Amino acid sequence: MAIRRNVPSATPSSIDSTRPRSPLPPRLSSPKPSMDRGNTPRNGPSSRPSTAEEEAGVYKKPWYASTCDRRSAEEAVTRSGKEGAYLVRKSSGQDPSQPYTLVVFYKGRVYNIPVRHIQASCQYALGREKTGEEVDKLNLLNYFKNNFIT
Repeated sequence: MAIRRNVPSATPSSIDSTRPRSPLPPRLSSPKPSMDRGNTPRNGPSSRPSTAEEEAGVYKKPWYASTCDRRSAEEAVTRSGKEGAYLVRKSSGQDPSQPYTLVVFYKGRVYNIPVRHIQASCQYALGREKTGEEVDKLNLLNYFKNNFIT
């Protein structure tokens, strides 16, 4: 069974007027794509946010598809046909350090970009961790005390 959704692009009225004006990529809205394809009852456990989703603040975002699998997410952004269309889904794996995946339609291709959770700083980052990426905050502060940005 195919699921059809209208995919509106971002409009200037959706941009906060206090922010600098920059084009936003189209996003998948229309009720959050659950894309569970009938595997889970609508009022079942997957329709409730997990503690991690609540803490991350993603559950009620229009671009978040909590029960969307990789294939369904790729189909949704491809079907939109909009350059830059995106959504965030739960990652397929059970690794708590990579809880989400950003799915983006760009130049006719779909990219699945890991979203990592950095527990030490309680922040999220895109892509895989690079060697030497973790920076000690104290050393960073000391560096900029002595080396001003000009």
